[in-house]
Amino acid sequence: IFTNKVNCVTRSAVIISDISDHYPIFIQKPISHEYRIPTVITYRKYNDRNIQNFKEALRAYDFNEILSTVNSNDAFTQFHSVLIELFEEHFPLITKELSHKQAKNPWMTPGLLVSQKEKDRLFRRYKRHPITRRDEFKQYKNAFTKLTKIARENYVQNLIETSQGNSKKVWKIISNLLGKKTQGNSDSIIIDDEVITDPKIISNAFNNYFNSIPSTLSESIISNNIPFEHYLKGAIIEQPIINPTDPNEVKTIINGLKNSSSTGWDNIPNNVIKALSGAIVAPLTQLINKSLQQGIFPDALKIAKISPIYKSKSKTDIKNYRPISVLPVISKVFEKVFYARLYTHFISNNLLSQNQYRS
Repeated sequence: IFTNKVNCVTRSAVIISDISDHYPIFIQKPISHEYRIPTVITYRKYNDRNIQNFKEALRAYDFNEILSTVNSNDAFTQFHSVLIELFEEHFPLITKELSHKQAKNPWMTPGLLVSQKEKDRLFRRYKRHPITRRDEFKQYKNAFTKLTKIARENYVQNLIETSQGNSKKVWKIISNLLGKKTQGNSDSIIIDDEVITDPKIISNAFNNYFNSIPSTLSESIISNNIPFEHYLKGAIIEQPIINPTDPNEVKTIINGLKNSSSTGWDNIPNNVIKALSGAIVAPLTQLINKSLQQGIFPDALKIAKISPIYKSKSKTDIKNYRPISVLPVISKVFEKVFYARLYTHFISNNLLSQNQYRS
């Protein structure tokens, strides 16, 4: 190491390490640097034990009083509140501060990190006794390398399997593995030429902007002044037949949900609802039938969690973001039951125009 500021060097040494064919050499000198903010993550443990305990708690809960509530909206609100309360109890939010290596290589388990330190210790012993300790170090190093490779492969395979053929998610996984940075949101926005960093003000600004989009689009649509009756082929005397659902239909719908970790405002992911379908299918079926009978869709399922997604150009301009809304998972079950009955009525009475988009 060459330097023309010898007086600034406070220490120099050789590091005994196997990171390269030659021992690394370092010098130590005082420098000014910014404190590295540690990576902090929040997560929930969706392991088999917690899921099983959640199932047992739901099976043990007496929903009879809730199901006897006359108003379907009130009944579902009570049911949903119990579901959220038990969910938070069995899957509490955990905050964890990651070390540098954990943040960089998420497949490095605590066991592998301990093994890595042991490998480094054996390497130093091997360098002191190259003849007697060589085989011991080589065997341990090869085993550690093999286990690390398996852990990385399992981690990547699990990520790809959970993406369920979603090419966007797969490419995001590949980009993360290659170390490519993704375009995230900004921590600040500009409002009236002023930089805003307060999260609450930023949230309200996005809320006001996203709420203004529908009215802006509506004003830009040119009306053709054709009444809706023009598109109807005739009066339909037959009333739609809204048959009640049953546990088999509800369970089939739940099992058909995508394996997604995204959550609505209640924080309950698809995977958990699918895992405990057997424990909630009976009360959920009764609640859906009550909604069908009264023609009421639960208010709690109309609330969406809105996230601003950056598109392009300046990150401080809210116009360069688009909204993504996520509803509670159970809303999809209600919607599919309602959809099946309405679609049957529309098709049997030939109510859909040939120009109507159909999914």
